[in-house]
Amino acid sequence: GENGVLEKNLVAQLVVRVRTALLASQKYRVILTRVGDTDPGFDQRAALADTMRATVFLSFHAGNLGFRSPRVVVYTYQPPQPSDLAPGGPRPLFVAWDKAQDVHLAQSKRLAQALQQQFAGLPGLASAQVEEAPVRVLRSVDAPAVALEVGSLAPHIDPAVLVSADFQQKLADAIVAALNAFRKGAA
Repeated sequence: GENGVLEKNLVAQLVVRVRTALLASQKYRVILTRVGDTDPGFDQRAALADTMRATVFLSFHAGNLGFRSPRVVVYTYQPPQPSDLAPGGPRPLFVAWDKAQDVHLAQSKRLAQALQQQFAGLPGLASAQVEEAPVRVLRSVDAPAVALEVGSLAPHIDPAVLVSADFQQKLADAIVAALNAFRKGAA
């Protein structure tokens, strides 16, 4: 980004705020799949989430989302082909690693909509409709899962709003509110 802001640093700052807000609510246990300047693979992240029996999985990213900033886009996983694992149907004893998310697609969409609804209420934040995409990090997660893309982080756009503590706290609070609504089934 402009002024040398790096995605990894912006996302790390945001994740710390979200983690702190979730822990402060005393309703959530937070497991980070990336700590510090490491870059575990998609399968490593999913394996950790699945081993810890995550109830939801949030993946944070920052990128170039066009000229309008700040902006948030929420993505759910879009399988490359129709799934043979129907939600609510009998679940096979073993689910193929690359199909784990398929049984959670409806819940993931509900989680994404709860997040979108909270983001839409933040003044000055451009919030797009929930989108489906083949987001690789979500594919093998055995829980409702979404990817959050925050931006716009590009060399020609001032990232001051994105790195501000106030903006990041508002996003963190919106995420906590969305998770609360999702847990209650209100979303």
